[in-house]
Amino acid sequence: LSDASISDLANGVLSGLKTVGGVVMRIMDTFLDIFAGTSVAEIVHGAQASVLGIVDGAVASVMGIGNITLKDAALALVSLLTMVVKVLFAILSAIVKVASGKGVDEWAMAATGAVEHEASRLMAQASATAVDITHRSFAELGDAVGHFSHD
Repeated sequence: LSDASISDLANGVLSGLKTVGGVVMRIMDTFLDIFAGTSVAEIVHGAQASVLGIVDGAVASVMGIGNITLKDAALALVSLLTMVVKVLFAILSAIVKVASGKGVDEWAMAATGAVEHEASRLMAQASATAVDITHRSFAELGDAVGHFSHD
């Protein structure tokens, strides 16, 4: 494994935020096309503004990392990514529910369960990395961030 830096991890988190945010926005665009001119489209449009605000705020947080310890930065970056992914999935679940006119509990539970499972694994790895920070563990954490947001 190559040497990794806080910048590498931050870039991985930025990439993950952009990837997940982009996927959610494309799904919302599809709903806007399907429900153009209806009240559902108005709800989706409002949700899009929220998604953009969440992703932009998260990106600004990553870009604003100052003089914090490497351990704190690793935990904060991973926490930020998992929180944003959870919020975006919650928004998407609400839109699917409104657009379908009925509950999508099975889909929402499966999606939430998968996100929670992967987020827990990623947080455990971030905690282990924060306890014993080495170039290797940091690089492995960066790889895990990439897999979490792109898989």
